[in-house]
Amino acid sequence: MSQVGADITVQNDSTNHLDWAKIEWGDRGISVGVMPPGKGATLLDFGLPSGVKTNVAVIRFINEDAPGLSWDSGSNDQVRARRETSWTLLPIDVSRLLQLVDGYYEITFRILSLTNADIAIQKRESK
Repeated sequence: MSQVGADITVQNDSTNHLDWAKIEWGDRGISVGVMPPGKGATLLDFGLPSGVKTNVAVIRFINEDAPGLSWDSGSNDQVRARRETSWTLLPIDVSRLLQLVDGYYEITFRILSLTNADIAIQKRESK
C-alpha cells in the first residue's frame, strides 16, 4: 500500500473572484470557499483519495465577476437562485498524482483562468 502524504494548496492565479471553490476527485472534496485573485488556501497533511482510478478531477466554482452573481445585483434570494445554476466546472488532469511514489509532497492546484488549470508537484525531503 502506498504511503503518500501531501500539503495541498489551491491557488487562484486568474483575474477573477471565485466563490464556493471546491476540488472534487474520487471520494474526496476539498472546499476552499472564497478565492480572490492571487489568493490561495493550503490544507496541511491532507491525504489523497484512495482507490481512485480516474485521471480527472473537477474544480467547481462560481465566477463572482459574472453579471448578476455579485451580492449587490439583487435580493439575497434572487442572487442565490442565479448562483445555483451558475457553477463553472473545470476539469483538471491528475494522472501525475496517481503515479506518486511513497513520500511527502507539496501539491498545488492552480486555477489559471475560467477554462484552464494545472498542477505543480514537489517532493519534500522530510515532513
